[in-house]
Amino acid sequence: MRRSSAKEDEFGLPFVVNPPLIVKASPTAKMRHTTSVRERPEVAQEIYQALVISAPHLVQGRTFLVYDDVFTTGHTLNAVARRLKEAGATAVSGLALARQQWWPRR
Repeated sequence: MRRSSAKEDEFGLPFVVNPPLIVKASPTAKMRHTTSVRERPEVAQEIYQALVISAPHLVQGRTFLVYDDVFTTGHTLNAVARRLKEAGATAVSGLALARQQWWPRR
């Protein structure tokens, strides 16, 4: 998908394919498996700590759009944005393709 996106991009946007720009260096829990509001920040911190910017020189001074397939809490997008900002990104925006159904407390 990423390779074909880069080939078909009419604006010449820089799709970083090899090496990937941001890598999750260790396994983490899935946010959708959290069962309480207290667990979510803990999982978010675990995700944040697992993220590594593989080529910081490609981040410095640039603007990024980060997308997530399903928005659960926003913590994952925040963790990715924090890592990019720490590596020198000037701005990071987030886009979610779908939102997990909201289940109100009873």
